[in-house]
Amino acid sequence: MSAVTQEAAGNSALTTPRRGARKTLGAMLLDRGAVDPSAIAYCLHEQKVTGEKLGQVLVRCGFAAQREVMGALAEQLGMEVVDVEAASIDPDCLAMFNAVICRRNHFVPLGRAQGKLVVATCAPDFDKLRVLIERHTGLQAELKLAEKEAIHRLLTHYYENQRKPPAHRLEREIIGVGVDKDAARRLDGLVRSLVATALHQRATDIHLRPMPHSINVAFRVDGVLISVLSLDQSFQRLIATIKLMAGMDIAETRRAQDGSFALDVDDSYYDVRVSTIACSFGENVVMRLLPRSTDVRRLETLGFETEHLTQLRQMFRRPSGIFLITGPTGSGKTTTLHAGIMSLDVLNKNILTIEDPIEYQLPVVRQTQVNRKSGYVFAGAIRNFLRHDPDVIVVGEIRDAETAAAALDAAETGHLVLSTMHTNSAVGIVPRLKSLQANTYQLADVLIGALSQRLVRSVCRHCAAPRRATAEEAAFLQVGAETLLTAGKGCAHCGGTGYLGRVPIYEIAEFTDEFRAAVHDGVSQQELVSIARRGRYVSMHDVARAKVLSGQTTVAEAALHMPAAGRGG
Repeated sequence: MSAVTQEAAGNSALTTPRRGARKTLGAMLLDRGAVDPSAIAYCLHEQKVTGEKLGQVLVRCGFAAQREVMGALAEQLGMEVVDVEAASIDPDCLAMFNAVICRRNHFVPLGRAQGKLVVATCAPDFDKLRVLIERHTGLQAELKLAEKEAIHRLLTHYYENQRKPPAHRLEREIIGVGVDKDAARRLDGLVRSLVATALHQRATDIHLRPMPHSINVAFRVDGVLISVLSLDQSFQRLIATIKLMAGMDIAETRRAQDGSFALDVDDSYYDVRVSTIACSFGENVVMRLLPRSTDVRRLETLGFETEHLTQLRQMFRRPSGIFLITGPTGSGKTTTLHAGIMSLDVLNKNILTIEDPIEYQLPVVRQTQVNRKSGYVFAGAIRNFLRHDPDVIVVGEIRDAETAAAALDAAETGHLVLSTMHTNSAVGIVPRLKSLQANTYQLADVLIGALSQRLVRSVCRHCAAPRRATAEEAAFLQVGAETLLTAGKGCAHCGGTGYLGRVPIYEIAEFTDEFRAAVHDGVSQQELVSIARRGRYVSMHDVARAKVLSGQTTVAEAALHMPAAGRGG
């Protein structure tokens, strides 16, 4: 037995409990198959350094999802786990407390049952919380477990956003700045209110668009850009404030710039990535809102059909070669790439990444970021990685001939290379790489496969209702006219759009020996498509059809985002 195994086996988090004793959290997670023994051993080492609880380390390092740790903890304590965001909340019980007490003690009251106050909590000391609630209300507490982030989101929603909606706070900030003729008022509060309002409306991006007589503010929600309000020209200093916060040169207004800053909004941390370009009427600003989440992202949580997950995992776990994820900007390529990385044995593989920029922190992966000022770019980074004994090399994007050559060289020398590209189809990576002067023989030798994906809006689950398919929808789905489909009517949850969130539609092409031989022989793209479809191939049309028929999205959404080449299956 190795030293690591001996240490792990002897640690209380893994030791088999005595008969009648309560199982440790580590042992329960192992029994459930939620984590590997090596992950537990690693986190025990971390625990000695940080003093955190084992569950906290597992989640922070990405080895277990918060819900898995919560489920094991609930079983260990004989408690029930509750999804507070789907629970029915009694306003009278909320009125018994204020936000400060609830946040400080990590709980939210849900309602009454059999004379007790039902409370969702993640508090470290249950006995202390029971005493606090009984003294405050005169009621005994029935405690249920819930995720910390979900509890605090709910507290923000009920105690703050319902009473003082972010949009109202933003409006007050705008009025305050508007009457400040001497420009003495700082605009940090306006930026914070703008970001809080965008997050409340589920936006991923904020656009400040200069117009002839105004500055238009628009939010991108579920992939759709929505105009929200317009500000007069006196708000030009808002753009200067954002640039200053992002570490950009406020004196430079003609050159495109990029920067970023961190912001704490309603107890959640966000990285705000800022980009500016000079337009006819001033500087156009786009702010990308990226949550700092420590919870693990896994392929099975991203919306891929169950029967396709095994195929994707197998391609991500190949020992060598190159696997590419393709699609337009904003199609979720980076999210899928990082979820795929976390499906690997990250502790026992040396995984190195070069990204521009780092969007998701993967604690046990060696992540690096492009720095053009110092000459650290994709191609050079890949060559440097080869001297660091890598197993897996992750390249944020292949966009030029030098990066393509370096990535193919790395794949050919026995490494697994994972990356993204902008192509309209999975097979389209071949002509695209050839356009970047990729060697045909090298391509034929290293290609594993490709995933081409798009994101389509999901039907809002709160207002979804059945309706009969139109003739055009029936033709697209190749079903009878009597088929019932699902559509959202529009409600407060979805902002009247009928859509809430997004799911992927995708094409998977796993390249066979026949396909690689055809690449070697230089056959046309049309022939390559035919050969790919004879192998392990998943049609985007078939995926879209399945998601429409299962009520996840609509034909209108699928048809809008599907490339012409994928419509015929």
